[in-house]
Amino acid sequence: MMMCSCDTFVVLPCASSDGSTLFAKNSDRDPNEAQEIMHCKEEDYTEGTTVKCTYIEIPQAEHTHEILIVKPHWIWGAEMGVNSQGVAIGNEAIQSRVPISSVPSLIGMDIVRLALERANNAEHAVTTITSLLETYGQGGCCGFQRPFSYHNAFMVADKFGDVWIINTINRDWVARRITAESLRLSSTNITLKSSTASSFEVDSFSKDTEPTREECEKLGIASISNVLHSSSSWDLFSKDIVKKAQERGWCSSDSDFHFHDCYRENIFSFFGEGKKREKRSRSLLFQQRGNINVASVMDILKDHFDVDDYNPSKGIMGQNLCMHAGWGPIRRSQTTASSIFVLSPRGNKPHWIASTASPCLSVYLPYWMGSFSNVGNKPKAKYTKGSLWWEHEIFHRIVLLDYQHRFLLAYPILDELQKKFYAKAEEGEEASPSGRQSIMQSCFDTYMSSIPKLIDSVNKKTQVVRPRMLYTLAWRANNLTAGLDHSSLVRPYSSIISDVWYYFHEVIYVSIIVLLVVLYFWPTSISSSH
Repeated sequence: MMMCSCDTFVVLPCASSDGSTLFAKNSDRDPNEAQEIMHCKEEDYTEGTTVKCTYIEIPQAEHTHEILIVKPHWIWGAEMGVNSQGVAIGNEAIQSRVPISSVPSLIGMDIVRLALERANNAEHAVTTITSLLETYGQGGCCGFQRPFSYHNAFMVADKFGDVWIINTINRDWVARRITAESLRLSSTNITLKSSTASSFEVDSFSKDTEPTREECEKLGIASISNVLHSSSSWDLFSKDIVKKAQERGWCSSDSDFHFHDCYRENIFSFFGEGKKREKRSRSLLFQQRGNINVASVMDILKDHFDVDDYNPSKGIMGQNLCMHAGWGPIRRSQTTASSIFVLSPRGNKPHWIASTASPCLSVYLPYWMGSFSNVGNKPKAKYTKGSLWWEHEIFHRIVLLDYQHRFLLAYPILDELQKKFYAKAEEGEEASPSGRQSIMQSCFDTYMSSIPKLIDSVNKKTQVVRPRMLYTLAWRANNLTAGLDHSSLVRPYSSIISDVWYYFHEVIYVSIIVLLVVLYFWPTSISSSH
C-alpha cells in the first residue's frame, strides 16, 4: 500500500494580518526524492512550438509568464508555484473508486506548471486546468522510489483573494469558488462585510470554538488534503461527471448527486489520514484568524499535532502536517519541500520557500518575482554535492538518529537564521530588483554555509534515545540508495550489552505484531482448507 500525503491551505485577505492572501503547501514525497527551486522567465513562442512534459508532448502557448516553482528533480511539472500575475497553485494526490487511467498523459504536477505559465488570474487558471484535463487527460506514474498513480485535487488563489478548489477524476472534474465574508457584530445582529477587508473587527466565534469547514471558508480560511472535498455545493462541473455516477448506480438523479459520496474511496483516505490533517490545518488557522502572518503559517507547516515528545521513529501511521517517513507500508512519505506564497496587489512582499526536507528542521528563504539568484547545484537521484536539498539532508538524517534531543540542539541556530532572513526580507520590500537579488543570494549563501555548523551542533550530543529497529533499517536503506555514506549517519553504539538488550525488545515487539497478524488470518486459513 503506497500512501502519499500533502497539505495545502489558503488564508484570504480578511483573515490575514496585513490583507495579503497567503497560500501554503507542504509537499510530501519519497524520502530520497530531492526537490529543487526553478525560476523561469516569461517567454514568447512561435506557432507550432511544443513543450515536452513529464510523459507527453503538447502544443506550447504563445506566451508563458514568469514562474517560481518547486518541483521533484525528475519531473517536468511542479508540486507548487506562483507566477508573475500573482496566481498560486498546488495539487494533492486523491484516490477514487474510479481507477486512475493507466495511459501516460499529463500528471497533476504538469498541470500545475502549465496553468501557472498560462493563467492571468485564478478563474483563468481553473479554465486552463479543466481544459487541459478534458483535452489530454491525466495518468502516469508519479512515484519516484515505487510505482504510484493518482487523481488530483488543486487549490488555486490569486492576489485579489479569488480562491478555487478543483477535484478531478481522470478527465472529469468539479470546481467551486471559496467565498469569504468577514463577520462583524452590529448593535442588533450580525452583518456581513466584503472579503476585501484587511482584518476582522469582531466575529461571532470564540477562539476556542471548533468551526465547520463551511464556517471557516466564510471566515477566509480553506484547506485541502488527500481526500475528496466534502462540499455538497459546486459551481462548475464537467459535462459527464453526474451522468457517469448515475450509470454506475451511485446516484439516482441530478438532485441526488453528491460528488464526495459518489466517487470517494475509503482505504487510501483512511490510512492517509487526509481528513484529519485537513481539519488540523483549518483549526490552527481558525485560532489565529485576523492575525495570520508568514511566521504563524510557518509554525503550522511545522506542526506535529502538539505532541511534546514527538518522535518520528514511533508508529506506523501518525500522519502529520510536517510529515516524517517511518518504516511501514503506510507512513512512507516525507515532507521534502514547503512553500508560502504571499499574494498582494503591490507584489512587493517575498515568497518563502524551504526546498529541503522536514519544515521543522528547515529555514525558509525569501524569493521575489523579477529577481533571479543562484540556488545551488541541481539535485539528482543520489547525493549531489553543492545541492541545498542534499547538503541539508545530511543534517536532517543525523538528527533523525535521536530526533528528540538533537532537534533541541539545532533549534536555536535555525531560529536565529530565520529571524535574520526576516530582517533581510523587510529591507527588500522597497528595494530594486538588483537589491532583492543581492538579498536572495545573501540568504542562500548564509544558509548553505550554516549547514556544517548545524551538523557540528547535533554531533556533539551522544545518542540518548535509540530509534526503533525497523525505522533505523528503513532509513539505512534510504541512505544506501541515496549514496549517503557520511560517517555521522552510522548509528553509534555504547556497549554490546545495551545493544543486545535494545534489539531483544525490538524483536519481541515485531514478533508480537507478526503473531497478531497470523492469529487474525489463521481461522480463515483453516476453514478454507476444509
